Amino acid sequence: MTGISRPSTPGPETPQMGTEETQEWSFLPRHSSALATSKWGLVILNTLAKKVVEFLSWGEDTGDSIRIAMGAIRERLVRAVLTSWREDSENFYVLEDWMIDKSRGNGSTGWIKDCQSYQTLIIQDLENIVKSAPYPPF
Repeated sequence: MTGISRPSTPGPETPQMGTEETQEWSFLPRHSSALATSKWGLVILNTLAKKVVEFLSWGEDTGDSIRIAMGAIRERLVRAVLTSWREDSENFYVLEDWMIDKSRGNGSTGWIKDCQSYQTLIIQDLENIVKSAPYPPF
């Protein structure tokens, strides 16, 4: 029998290339973590905010366009971090090592502390993205 062999069990559902979902996050490296996405997203946003000031002297219409573009970039970065965070959260169980953390004395593992630290960092980075790199002064 000639032809393509097919697995007996279906594979995971993946978006087809060219779909809206795939294109929306095409600027992210594959398998990016939320920590990396938030760190580099903030760097990109701050760099753009510094460079955008150069265009303000071009006129009021240009200033409005820049304000709209910066808002869209900020929103897209926040959504990218949230998407990466969701994907990371789906794999948190892999971090569990089932070793009791004796320093805590409560018989729990360090997994809870690790997850809490991770979540705290993501929230702080999201706050930095939303609050920093302010809109250019107009």
